[in-house]
Amino acid sequence: ARLLALSHERSDAFSGAYRPLWPKPDVPQLVAFSRGTDVVVIAGVKRAAALQADRDGMPVASPDFWGDAVVSLPGEPAVWEDVLRGRRLESLGAQPRVADVLPGFPLTVLCLVQG
Repeated sequence: ARLLALSHERSDAFSGAYRPLWPKPDVPQLVAFSRGTDVVVIAGVKRAAALQADRDGMPVASPDFWGDAVVSLPGEPAVWEDVLRGRRLESLGAQPRVADVLPGFPLTVLCLVQG
C-alpha cells in the first residue's frame, strides 16, 4: 500500500527514466537506481544463501554483509524517507553506506522529503 501511495504522490518520478546508481566498490549482488531525482530503490539480489532469518522468520542480511560499500544518491545531501520501514534518514550525505540504508531485509525505497 505504501508504494502505491508513493506512486500516486510522486507520479512525475515514476514517469521518468531509470537512472542506475553504481555502488562503490562494485557489489554485483546490489541493484540501485533512481526514478527522477526524488525516488531511489536499492535491492540486494541473489543473496538467499547469505541471508538469515530474524525472530519473525523474515530474511535479513547481517549488519556487516555490505562491508564499506556506498551508493551515490541523486542531487545534494538531503533528508530521505525510507518508505518501507517508515523512518527518516536525516544525515545520509551524498554517498551513504549501503549498510545504513539497507538494514536487515535487503530492499529499500527512499523518497526525498519535500520542503
